[in-house]
Amino acid sequence: MNNSAVLFDKEHVKSIELAHRIPPTSIGVRRTRPSSKVVMKELKSQQRAKKKQKLDSKDDAPHANNDSDEIVNEFDYSTAGAQTESRSSSKATESEVPASNYFQLQPDRGEVQEEIDEILSADRAAYNNIPAYLTAPMVTLAQKKGLLGTKSPIESKLCADFAIDDELAQEWCHAITKAMAEAEEVRAKEDMRPMAYKLVPEPWKRLRESCKQVPSENAISDIGTLGEVQNTENYVVYADNIRARKEMLDETHSIFYDCLYHQFSNLHISCGAKFGSDYLLYDGNRKERHAFAGVRILTTEIGQDGQVIFPLPTPYDLQGFVRCLNTAGKLALLATVVTRNEGEQRVVVVDLALEKILSAPTHLRKQNKSKEARKKVGENLAK
Repeated sequence: MNNSAVLFDKEHVKSIELAHRIPPTSIGVRRTRPSSKVVMKELKSQQRAKKKQKLDSKDDAPHANNDSDEIVNEFDYSTAGAQTESRSSSKATESEVPASNYFQLQPDRGEVQEEIDEILSADRAAYNNIPAYLTAPMVTLAQKKGLLGTKSPIESKLCADFAIDDELAQEWCHAITKAMAEAEEVRAKEDMRPMAYKLVPEPWKRLRESCKQVPSENAISDIGTLGEVQNTENYVVYADNIRARKEMLDETHSIFYDCLYHQFSNLHISCGAKFGSDYLLYDGNRKERHAFAGVRILTTEIGQDGQVIFPLPTPYDLQGFVRCLNTAGKLALLATVVTRNEGEQRVVVVDLALEKILSAPTHLRKQNKSKEARKKVGENLAK
């Protein structure tokens, strides 16, 4: 089974994300945004209304319990529509085009409120903007758990067969370091400013233990309110993968997703396309946390002599990947799957850390006296 899936039921998507830790990506078509001027005017109006309500509650005790649950809107939508229409008509007249050729829709109250909620960092989960998309590895796992109906049940290896191998990760780190050293020698001969940071590959350890913690009470309380969806297969549409991939890469994706999902009870794994990654890792519910890492999945081959041939991205590609994620406060991880002759499969994850080069002019100007200064990431994950 190598299909992705599109989900159309809100409660179904909510259950998959919150109760089963399989966060989909929203692909709902976004409506046209109302004028930002209208949104900001409405936002200020609501803020004034809340402030006025709090002042009134001090003078009138019975109203003290109604603390801003109902928002009073002072903005006149009909007036705004008339003003917008008049402006549109005047522009049309100036350009000698009949005003009847233009029609300005009045801003919808609900759309304006959605914009305000987004400004105030309200809940923007995928289940609030369906349809939602599941990648092929997510579909495989969801089908194992019986979350997508009865179509095409899957038989697979137990998750215990897959384990993270730090020894193989160390071998991969040595190979990456060796490849980077050659590039660094070439760069040192060029008339360029010295690098401020050095790439230091190491087996993934940072923020790893936090993914094994028991889910928070808030997340459990949210799960308890979920409703059950009958006949879930009626709300699922299967499709071929968006992009064609080799069968070996598809298997690597599925094994990686399955391994991390079962080995780390508090880990949520979602699509990482917006950060140039295959997946984003969250050590908790996405509603409460920012992602702490981005992961790229690569394929590994076994040579005729039985030696593992690890993939080695170009130094330029690695530096760009790391800088992108580190700037966003996230770890940059590479992952692959190694299959032994006995058929044993091991998951290998490498952390591409950045360390300051203290002799670089950038850091000398800052008078950094630390002997080993690791670039700090993942410190501000809570929303």
